[in-house]
Amino acid sequence: MEWANKLVVTKNTEIMKKTVLLFCLIALIGCSSDDDQNSSQQSNRLLTDMIVTNDGNADTFHFEYDSNKNITAILKNGNLEFAYTYKGNIIESVRTDVSADDTTTFLYSDGKLTGYSREGEFHPIEYDAQNNKYIFTEDDYEVTMNDRDISSIMLFENLYFSMDYNSASKGPLFNVRTENVFLLTLFSDVYAFLSVRPSTGFVYNQSTFSCENTYDGDNYLTKMILRSDEEEQTIQYIYEEL
Repeated sequence: MEWANKLVVTKNTEIMKKTVLLFCLIALIGCSSDDDQNSSQQSNRLLTDMIVTNDGNADTFHFEYDSNKNITAILKNGNLEFAYTYKGNIIESVRTDVSADDTTTFLYSDGKLTGYSREGEFHPIEYDAQNNKYIFTEDDYEVTMNDRDISSIMLFENLYFSMDYNSASKGPLFNVRTENVFLLTLFSDVYAFLSVRPSTGFVYNQSTFSCENTYDGDNYLTKMILRSDEEEQTIQYIYEEL
């Protein structure tokens, strides 16, 4: 601009420029600080309720947590359905039939999962690090992992379950800190609904399901519509800052 070339740069204007620059830097730092704070707040978001609707009938699942953000209980329509215990962030047991006290206890060696015990019987588990796979040697099934989520389950050498994920978005268990969190979903038989990353589709017992997902502004999964040739289910996910 011609008028800009005619300006005489004085010491005072230089000081003013530096002052303006300083204010800009402060504003930028402030915005960055706000973003970091918002990010920190978002990281505290945990799933509190899941509403599953099928053929017009709705079931509400409520989730309770300990101070380490581990799920300690799942209630279905107000009744205790599953209960969990932990040592730190390591899951120690899951009770899947509250009335019968059917408890599965997980065993570890040097922090590594080695098996589980149920009704006084020990069931060994081996970990294949190369393939990120857990082998339940006496139960004839294998669980292959996709990061923290279940990728597939082989039962008697046949594919029983496989799931694809949206790795760029946040699933209902995204902020749950439990190590081996797949044990929680596997032994509670809720792995089709709960995951760290949102499911985009899966095969379950030879039935194929597609997932139509809805996300909020922070990219958390808030609604999933599961469709197969035989049925359709809608799952709503409700979160709170905890």
